[in-house]
Amino acid sequence: MIHATGKDGKTYDMYAIPYMYIFGWLFSIDTFKVSENAREAVLRYQTECYKALFEHFTEPQTFLKQKQEVMEKKVTEYQECQRRFKDAQKLMNEAKSELNQVMKLTIEDWRANNRQLNLPFTAEEMTRETEKVTGE
Repeated sequence: MIHATGKDGKTYDMYAIPYMYIFGWLFSIDTFKVSENAREAVLRYQTECYKALFEHFTEPQTFLKQKQEVMEKKVTEYQECQRRFKDAQKLMNEAKSELNQVMKLTIEDWRANNRQLNLPFTAEEMTRETEKVTGE
């Protein structure tokens, strides 16, 4: 209870609540006890209160769920990139090996092979052919 002075200059006892409780108190208003012209505003306010409370208490779970879904998707994407990188790395190494084998060939190798460059398709075949021609 507080004492407040009215327009007429008299002191009146009044109920008062801390400001932080005002919004909860407004939320508790019975819309059937409110004038018809104020009812829509009170209902809109109460709906906003329900929404604010719902979001406050469910946001952390919603955030964590969405974050987990995105993380799982990104992990899958990362793993796929890793796999493609390893495949590309393997292809690069094979191509480099084949290039090195071709670079090792000499005119003598070419002559020994009846003046033909029969290049194998795989690094292993290339190595065997080079060893066969060079005797290494």
